[in-house]
Order: sequence, then structure tokens, then C-alpha cells
Amino acid sequence: MTQGKESALVLAKDEVSRQMQTTREFLEQKIVYEKELMTAELVALRRQLDTAAIELSRRLDVLNHAHEASLSDRAQFVQRDSYDTTLRDWFKWRDEVNAILNNAAGRTAVFAAVSSTMVGLIVLFISHFWK
Repeated sequence: MTQGKESALVLAKDEVSRQMQTTREFLEQKIVYEKELMTAELVALRRQLDTAAIELSRRLDVLNHAHEASLSDRAQFVQRDSYDTTLRDWFKWRDEVNAILNNAAGRTAVFAAVSSTMVGLIVLFISHFWK
């Protein structure tokens, strides 16, 4: 080989080495930048996750409180089957009372008819014999 070719090869080798060094430095800076960016994103995601966990906990507490209030309200009301049984018993009692009252009303009507007839007969008897 000739001297000119060797020096051109050395120059080309030096140029390739310099470009490789520049590329390596650029890639190292890019890696550092990407690491910082990923770290910042992870910190932001962690912060969002913590905030979401706090909000979820708050909502769960509110839901638990509402559930306890609902159970407390429900405990103050009569259950349906108990209400139906009580209502059925009350209707039965009312029917019995109505039967007794109807019977008593019939007796009262008979008594009133008999008494008014007796009073009428007594008045007639007295008016006939009193003179």
C-alpha cells in the first residue's frame, strides 16, 4: 500500500472513531434522559396511585357509613312477615268483635221492640182500666 492510502485509511479510521464516540456520547445522554423521564413518570404514577388509594378508602368509608345507617333505619321498621301476621290477627279480632256487636245489636233491637211493645201494652192497659 501506498503512503497516501494508509494516511487516508488512518484518517477514515479516526473519523469513524470520532463519529462512534459522538454517537456513544449522544446515546449515553439519551439513556440518562430516558431514565430521568421514566423515573419522573414512575413518581407521578405512584403519586396518582396513592391519591386513588386514598380516594377509594374515603369512598369505602362513606359507603360503610351509609350501609350502617341503612341497617339502623331498617331496624326501626317492622318486617313484612311480622306485619302481615299482626294484620291477619287484627282482622280476625275485628271480625270477632263485629260478630259480637252484631249479635248485641240484634239483641238490643229485640229488647227495644219487646220493651216498646210492653210499654205500649201497659199504657193501653192503664188507660183502659184507669178511668
